Amino acid sequence: MQTMLNCLDRYARRKHLLINTAKSEVAHFNLSGSNLPVFSVDGEPLAHKESLKYLGMWSHKIISMAKSSEHITGPFMASAYRIRQFVQEHALGDRPDVPLWLGKTYLVPAGMYASQVRGAEYVK
Repeated sequence: MQTMLNCLDRYARRKHLLINTAKSEVAHFNLSGSNLPVFSVDGEPLAHKESLKYLGMWSHKIISMAKSSEHITGPFMASAYRIRQFVQEHALGDRPDVPLWLGKTYLVPAGMYASQVRGAEYVK
C-alpha cells in the first residue's frame, strides 16, 4: 500500500498536483490491534480511522453489514422525509406522480448503489 501511495505522490508531482493529506484517511479493514502500519504521503502520516466515507457510502473496519446499514439508513430516511415535506409544503398531495418521481430521482439511486456495493459479494 505504501508503494502505491508513493507512486501516487510521484504522479501528482509530475502533473503539478497536490495531495491533501489533511483530508486523506486510512482504514485497516479486518485488522485489529495496536501494531497497525502507518501510511504516509510525502512524509506526512495519514489519519487512521475505524470507518470512512467513500462516494457517499460509509464503510466500517470490520466490514459489517449492520454497521454499514446504520450509516445508510439515516440519510435514506431523511431524504424520504424531505420528499414528503416538499410535497406537503407545495400542496402536491393530489399529484401522486410528484412523490413518485422525486423518489425515483433521489431514493432509488441511493438504494441501488448501496445494494450494488454491499451485495456484490453475495451475487454469484
